[in-house]
Amino acid sequence: MDYKKDKGNKSNFDILASDLTKKERKDFLNKINPADIEIKIPTAEESRARMEAEDEKELAANTKKGLEKKFKEEPFLRKFVVWVKSLFLNVSVEELYNNAVVNALAKQIERVYPGLINYRHRYFASKMYQQLSDLKIAQDFFKDKIISMEADSGVFYYLLADTLRPAYMEEIKKICDPFQYSLDRPLGQDTRTTLLNRLDEKLAAIPLDVKNKISVYAQSYEWLRMFCKIPLDSMMSKFSVSSEGRSCLFVQIRHDFNDIARIISAPVSFADEFFKSLFLSSENQADWWNPSGLSLDQDELLKQVESASAEISNVNIFSKNVPVKVLGKIVHGNSLYVPELFSPGDNWFQKFRETWRTIFDRRWRVWNKEFKKEELKKKLKIFFSLNDFQKFPYHPWRKYSLDFPFEYDLSLGFVNYYMKQEYSKYATFLNVVTLEGDFQIKENRHEFTDLVADFNGIMDSIDILVQQVSVGGEFGAEFMRYESSIKNKSHREKLQTVVDEIEESAAKVVDVFISACHKSEILIKAMLGEHTTVYYGPLTNLNKIMGRDNREFRQALEKFSHSVKYASEIMTGIREVDTFKI
Repeated sequence: MDYKKDKGNKSNFDILASDLTKKERKDFLNKINPADIEIKIPTAEESRARMEAEDEKELAANTKKGLEKKFKEEPFLRKFVVWVKSLFLNVSVEELYNNAVVNALAKQIERVYPGLINYRHRYFASKMYQQLSDLKIAQDFFKDKIISMEADSGVFYYLLADTLRPAYMEEIKKICDPFQYSLDRPLGQDTRTTLLNRLDEKLAAIPLDVKNKISVYAQSYEWLRMFCKIPLDSMMSKFSVSSEGRSCLFVQIRHDFNDIARIISAPVSFADEFFKSLFLSSENQADWWNPSGLSLDQDELLKQVESASAEISNVNIFSKNVPVKVLGKIVHGNSLYVPELFSPGDNWFQKFRETWRTIFDRRWRVWNKEFKKEELKKKLKIFFSLNDFQKFPYHPWRKYSLDFPFEYDLSLGFVNYYMKQEYSKYATFLNVVTLEGDFQIKENRHEFTDLVADFNGIMDSIDILVQQVSVGGEFGAEFMRYESSIKNKSHREKLQTVVDEIEESAAKVVDVFISACHKSEILIKAMLGEHTTVYYGPLTNLNKIMGRDNREFRQALEKFSHSVKYASEIMTGIREVDTFKI
């Protein structure tokens, strides 16, 4: 701040004072009663009441005008003494008055809040370090939860609206849910556009009371987000240890102190519904269409809400124990210092709408996936007389599908079914071909033998995998071991490794199966003489294998040819469903 006097406008008194010697000035100053210049600082309660009544914008004007305004409010004698002293010290009235106010504030802080600062040496003391440590505990409690949803705070507003007015949110779902249409036929782009228009219209009509409440909580969320960004670690690291405890010069954390003053001095409000929505939004949840399906236990949620309220209380305690606004004036040596106003943006509705769009898009993809599954079920019924997809004998990954998406769930189920129920019908006949078949193209014999070996290998691999994922198997035991501690990061990583190993084994089985089905279809048709090429030819002794009356044998090969064709078609669809991203 520039407090220099205007030298071009001196009064007669100024000129007279300038002619005095240093000794004469000193004698004159010594005759001035220090009490006459001492600035009277109100009590903490008085200060708090006065601060609330002050015009912050005017006080924030870091200018000579601001000091002049406050100086004019001082008693006449004090103003006169300050003016006289400024002349004899050759210091501007504004600077002298500012320093007097800051000194008085510092004395008050040292008296009312002992142990926070040492103004003489311009440093924060041990008590300040302790207060920052306590504040950091509260920050650490919220930091992970805030960071986890930093990229998408719209989920928080979505859940908040669901908490405040669940009936309104259900109305939105009802009018824009693609599942209001049957799965008998695909939905076109025109249907999607209609549903999105309904969504926008309903969002625009959000009840006023809900809108106003979310706006208040949006400010609280932004406050909490900025609170978590205060560099407390950096500030505390600058405190050095001495025989008198911990200390840090004002200048070392002056810049960072602005962040504390700006955030801590801002009034915000919190409620249980706020914290409930906050904690739910930080959950690893794929489908926000149905928040009731969240994995967080209600008792655990209640405990977290209570803990959050306690930590906010600790922040309020810090605010009472550390007068950040006044300390800001002292740290900056500026009696007019006022922290920058905390003014969070009011863009929650845009984020709320974007989240709804995202949730709708996922719901739309879920419908399309279910449509594809229904189409596959029809084929399963026609081809294999199955009413539904077949499950793998053991499937522990399904319990953790949200945490560990498994890309071979339906695929493994079908391969296991086909090998155990369908392939087994034809295995004997295929083995006979390997022994007795006379192939027109000799290379086909090797191909067929390898093909049968592939199918037998699939059967063995399936049996091994079933054993591994069973309750007593090596993989199944791992799922059981970490069942109650899935939220633990290291345990999640270990279980992810298990899932990766299962997927690797499943991928080999599925790939070999798809390849074997494709080769079988081509080779069997050629063996039967239905579709020969320069590379694939018939069996020359087809009518003699297993005797002259080998009608059963030939029919078995024909059925197997159709079976692998259907299996190949089904697997193509199943792989599309298994890998469908929603």
